[in-house]
Amino acid sequence: DLAALLCKELEPILEWLSTGDDPRGYEWDSSTLSSRHPNSADAHELKVGLIYVRHFVAAEGVGVRLAEGREFLKPLLSALGHETFFYATLLPGQSSPPEVTVTSAAQPEVSTRELTGEVAAASASVAEQAASNINEMWAALVILLENHVALQTDTSCLAAQSVVFDTLRLHLEQDVHLSVLRVLAMLSRSAEFASQVKGSSLLWLLNICRLAPAVALEALAVATELARRSSNVVRTMIDAGCLLPLAEVLLRPPRSHGATTPERVAAARVLTTLVGDSLHGAEVAEKASSILTARFRSVFEAKPESLVAFCDGEHMAGGRQWNATARAILLEHLQDEIDALLVQVSELEPISPEPTVAPRALPVEAWLTALDRLERCWARIRDGT
Repeated sequence: DLAALLCKELEPILEWLSTGDDPRGYEWDSSTLSSRHPNSADAHELKVGLIYVRHFVAAEGVGVRLAEGREFLKPLLSALGHETFFYATLLPGQSSPPEVTVTSAAQPEVSTRELTGEVAAASASVAEQAASNINEMWAALVILLENHVALQTDTSCLAAQSVVFDTLRLHLEQDVHLSVLRVLAMLSRSAEFASQVKGSSLLWLLNICRLAPAVALEALAVATELARRSSNVVRTMIDAGCLLPLAEVLLRPPRSHGATTPERVAAARVLTTLVGDSLHGAEVAEKASSILTARFRSVFEAKPESLVAFCDGEHMAGGRQWNATARAILLEHLQDEIDALLVQVSELEPISPEPTVAPRALPVEAWLTALDRLERCWARIRDGT
């Protein structure tokens, strides 16, 4: 097939060379190659803008200059948004909103084929192909941003925050989640990016510790970096209920439930970073202590390793007996509260095919209700019921 394609494309070029009548140079149009040869191998390759994604990844972006990369960035983020949305509609319990047409035909600049349904291999399911597309495009985005540092602060990245964080909501290959977190590690170096991260996004970032424990360290490192960059992130973490998933990781018994000591130390590091914030640190300490015990307030400013060691010990504070039994009961209730919180967030903010930086509703009331229920939980622990 490839030989036939080359011969077909060479015919007009050879004819022009043999006649030499036309004084103008011959111009070969590569942009319409797929439409001229719809059955060729390249016609079924994932293409975003003018770039074949798989080849870009295989070549590690070599040959793509900054200007070309900038032109590639926006359609790549757009394609990721649409493909992530489409993949989400294929999952159990998900459906496409009636007002949204799930097809990239409405965005022909994204790809030469319909990213949201047409598959290259007949033997592969639509969901598998969508997941493969997502994997390829995230790998391409990592390479693009690493090769061209200037693009890490491009406005397209800022506008596509929802696309980046929404990917963390889905059950995908570990490589995809790692790519997303590598991108977030780069973008979080920007104070502007950090200051505009929404509460729901931070919840999904921290929930990846439960969804994909193998990437928990990377996720918690991003959370720490974001908190260091902006007091607004700290405020947002408080209001969105992010202390719940952080406490959940901290309370996991060592080497069980997929948790390891490094993960618990990483969660402790996020907490100590939040407490160290000059504007909102005192409130973080107060709220976190209300989940745990009052004795934790003085330990939050210690080293993360010391916080984990203190968590594994025993003490009495404010009528709360802190021991292994209390931790196990509290951990179970924390997991229930996180589940309930995420259900509300999912209903408020379904995955969208379009990147957005519009203000997102923060489930402040849900978080405060969770605190009340945890207080009642402590009462039952105290009463032995």
